[in-house]
Amino acid sequence: MNKPALSSQVIMTPSFQDADPMGVVYHGNYFRFFEEARHVMLDKIGYNYREMQASGYMWPIIDTRVKYIKPIPFDLTVCSGIVNL
Repeated sequence: MNKPALSSQVIMTPSFQDADPMGVVYHGNYFRFFEEARHVMLDKIGYNYREMQASGYMWPIIDTRVKYIKPIPFDLTVCSGIVNL
């Protein structure tokens, strides 16, 4: 029997402070958006950050990979999501 995939998504609109001088979202801010989706996913499974800390175990992100396909203007509504297959 296959385990169901975990997933979450967050709809957000990057603000002006998220942008670089060209008016597009600074690449480093993408990880902040990913972290928001991670937070939602942890809440969804009933294991939020407070419970993680209380357990004595932390789950750091140790590897990431991003393929930037298209710039995001600072005022465009986007969806940040996580899928665990």
